[in-house]
Amino acid sequence: MLDIRLGLLVVVFCGCLIGCSNRGHEPQVKNSQPEDVKQPAEGMEVIHQGDEYISGYGEKKFQVISSKEQYQAALRFYQNSDAARSVDFSTHKILLVDMGARSAQQELDSENIPAVMDSYGVTVTLIDNIAGAGCVWPEIAVQPYIFLLVPTTQDILVREEWRINHCDKDYQSPQPKSFAVQDIEIIEQGNYSYAYENAVKQVQLISSLEHYQQLLLNYPNFTVPQLDFSLYRVLLVDMGMRATTGYFIKLDADKTVEKNGRLILSLVYIFPDDNCVTGQALTNPFSFFKIPVTDEVLIREEIELLDCAL
Repeated sequence: MLDIRLGLLVVVFCGCLIGCSNRGHEPQVKNSQPEDVKQPAEGMEVIHQGDEYISGYGEKKFQVISSKEQYQAALRFYQNSDAARSVDFSTHKILLVDMGARSAQQELDSENIPAVMDSYGVTVTLIDNIAGAGCVWPEIAVQPYIFLLVPTTQDILVREEWRINHCDKDYQSPQPKSFAVQDIEIIEQGNYSYAYENAVKQVQLISSLEHYQQLLLNYPNFTVPQLDFSLYRVLLVDMGMRATTGYFIKLDADKTVEKNGRLILSLVYIFPDDNCVTGQALTNPFSFFKIPVTDEVLIREEIELLDCAL
């Protein structure tokens, strides 16, 4: 199990324009939507999908598309096509799910995508079916992706799960790896990108210096650190454009655990509650994390409220 005793808190205060009574101290955060009941989300539809390897970096990415221009650009990249569906972006968004290049041992379940919704948005559960010990799978590289049409104008969050189907009944799971919280580091963070007015909510895994340098072009005045990508990966977490200050990103270290050889990263997006005084300015909170693994990383996102009344 991941040995984590202290919470790792990434605070991006968006210009420090939050009118909280505990200014200067660690912010008090409520439980995620404590008074908001989650209900099953309906009306979602996979409108495009594929699993062929795509030229590029071949790394995991979850991106929320909220405009026709973003949709058309993504479709041209993934399918070399302009045959976009007619989508009303005043009532819908698209979740682009790219699981990255991998072996056919893992299969994204695009037929079964559970989701729940509340007043803050929709949480989509992505399930990987994995052929385990003793199973046979094709020795080919695949890159599963889907464009998921979601009837919401709020946030879309991702929760990754997996099922391992072992064909060898005598198989025993390996011993968990050990990680230290101080090995998960914030290497860059900020409130604005060069494209923040058109910024999209996204999470991307980065496993090469070339990809990291390419992504940093969208973020101001950062020097590329010396990283050994044979030992580490980088995770970009971008909240997209926000209409006010008061939003920031937290890595919940208590829920960040290693299980069955996979590191589960728990990302929390902190929203200001009604008691917070926020600045009326467009912001784009983001963070780059250095992660001490090169194996599979699973993402789980949630929203919590900053309690400025405390």
